[in-house]
Amino acid sequence: MKEEKWILYSIVFQLKSPLHIGYHKIMHLTRTRLYVPARTLWGAMTVKLVQKTGRNDYKKAGQFLREKMRFGYFYFSNGKELFLPHYTEEGLKLGRMCLYEFEKKYIRSISTTAIDANSLSAEEETLHHLEYINYRNTEDSSPLFLEGLMWIKIDGHPKEDDFLFTYEDVQVKLSELLQSLQIGGERKYGFGETELVKLERLDDTDLRSKGFCGSWLESDESVKVKILQGDFIWAHAKYEPNLNMKGEIEIFMGREWDDKKGSGRNIVTYGLCWVPGSIVEEQATFEITPSGIWEVYK
Repeated sequence: MKEEKWILYSIVFQLKSPLHIGYHKIMHLTRTRLYVPARTLWGAMTVKLVQKTGRNDYKKAGQFLREKMRFGYFYFSNGKELFLPHYTEEGLKLGRMCLYEFEKKYIRSISTTAIDANSLSAEEETLHHLEYINYRNTEDSSPLFLEGLMWIKIDGHPKEDDFLFTYEDVQVKLSELLQSLQIGGERKYGFGETELVKLERLDDTDLRSKGFCGSWLESDESVKVKILQGDFIWAHAKYEPNLNMKGEIEIFMGREWDDKKGSGRNIVTYGLCWVPGSIVEEQATFEITPSGIWEVYK
């Protein structure tokens, strides 16, 4: 029997169209998150796996990826700086930018409404505004990227950065699965188009070389991340009374496949979570769950 172990990959996408990651509504404005949660990437890869293999079972494909992979969150980058959210004495920053500066460069919104078929005018109470991440800097048109980490469980050790795995008797390369993903919401309008620009296997357990806090280790057949005192988390971390942190807490929810109703009809809640960017006030080790949520490792 071959020994299985986790291998870490660094992944970079370039945005090719606007991106909307569902957050919450304020009046008629639907906000977007300023990062891509792990479960959003998992959903896009599940769709791609079904398309590549022709095995039309989304639930089974999604479960396969959850067993085979551990997903990190993905964050925006200009190719030089990673815009990781973190709370400071000056408020929330993304990389070295304050929130306002980031929004000025990359956030835009569009207005949509339903049309009354009889009058050919806007239906009452259907006007809403959708916030999105622009795929280029609005000041100089420079491209915007998404960067993140992913762990894959394999037998042995790959000889190349790419990785070949088998699902339902069909062989698929990791690079093929990641190529040209469509991520997030409003996909019917062409939102969320991405293109893989870099796939790199990392042998170093120290994550700072890729702009992330902490280090990782493998134990009990799972992936753990150790965050030092004063550093910040870069995923949602499940709230626990004995977890000494400061930042913001939210109820984290999402939509998944429902066997009877179809795509996005199953509401899943992960309960109270510390949001990415929250500060660890006492060193902590977290286990990355199949959903990408972090839980304190005891």
